[in-house]
Amino acid sequence: MPARRLWIAASIALVLSFILSWWVAGFIGGSWHVFALAMAWLYNTALSRTWWSWLPYALAFGAVPPFLTYGLNGQAPELWLPLTFAIIGVSAHLANSLPDIDTDRGAGVRGFVISLGVVKATRLCWVLLVCGTSILALVSAQSS
Repeated sequence: MPARRLWIAASIALVLSFILSWWVAGFIGGSWHVFALAMAWLYNTALSRTWWSWLPYALAFGAVPPFLTYGLNGQAPELWLPLTFAIIGVSAHLANSLPDIDTDRGAGVRGFVISLGVVKATRLCWVLLVCGTSILALVSAQSS
């Protein structure tokens, strides 16, 4: 498919995602979803091959709770919730990037995961996942 057609399709999808996000979750909630989509585009177009590749994941995952809470009841989430989702987002980035580390290293990519190496990236992935899910479990247990 020619690049021009891809850009047209992507632009249409972007406009539709704005409209549908705002329709489903209201302006504030939908705007958090649009922000998460912007982070995905930022990752794909600029940061995926840099040391900052973890940042769009953290910000996009952190945007999920406000998207949901504003969309469901018009209220902001408690601060711990987006921060916890951001931690889990960085873990997801590490898990997503680890299988490609040898290919990326061979291609000269010098991203965050490559700078850590396989062992440190794997350990950090698990530590962040355990921390994030533990926070969610502990807070859920306290509130029930």
